[in-house]
Amino acid sequence: MTPTIADAKDHSRVLHDDDDLLFQRLIDAALVELAHYIAAPLPDPLPADLASAACEMVAYAYDNRADPEAKPGLVPAAARIAARYRGVRA
Repeated sequence: MTPTIADAKDHSRVLHDDDDLLFQRLIDAALVELAHYIAAPLPDPLPADLASAACEMVAYAYDNRADPEAKPGLVPAAARIAARYRGVRA
């Protein structure tokens, strides 16, 4: 299950539609980052735990979008989930 804009907004507790394009871009970036981290293409369909990891990354990126000190990449919770998939080929 690939996370949708609605999934990411629910996870981020955002009710308005003003940033939907930003949410889609953050989802796309999170999925690329997860694939890079596990060093393999993401499984299709995406397991629920990896979708949750992507939503966690989106929430962090959205909450810290104006912070120049915020570091890009996997947040610790997403890294723990994605570590289970490192080296696993679908």
